[in-house]
Amino acid sequence: MQLHRTPDYVYYDHSAHVNRGISCASCHGQVNHMPVVYHAKPHSMAWCLECHRHPENFLRPETEIFKLDWKPDWEDPKAFVAKYGQPKDAKEDWSQKKKLTQQEIGQTLKERWNIQPPLNCQGCHR
Repeated sequence: MQLHRTPDYVYYDHSAHVNRGISCASCHGQVNHMPVVYHAKPHSMAWCLECHRHPENFLRPETEIFKLDWKPDWEDPKAFVAKYGQPKDAKEDWSQKKKLTQQEIGQTLKERWNIQPPLNCQGCHR
């Protein structure tokens, strides 16, 4: 059974999202804790644009995409910085921090992976 349906004129490519750090939970909610799967997110154009405008709020390391319960504070700052670096404008050495925030992780991945989601209608509407 298909739970989320989009109009025919909407183009959505799961692989473009999953291959660049967007977890299933970002769009579908915590399905691993749902006795019956339901619409946990609105899937409206405004909701999609929130992520396209600020992907750093949703990006996670590729090893964590399918771990639906993942939390940013699970990341070891030293290991994360060694693997991905940190944003160019960071004012301190993040590898010395105790925890990283979602925005710190997301901004690093956004820069590292050159994430630039389309912000115009043609990105998703065909």
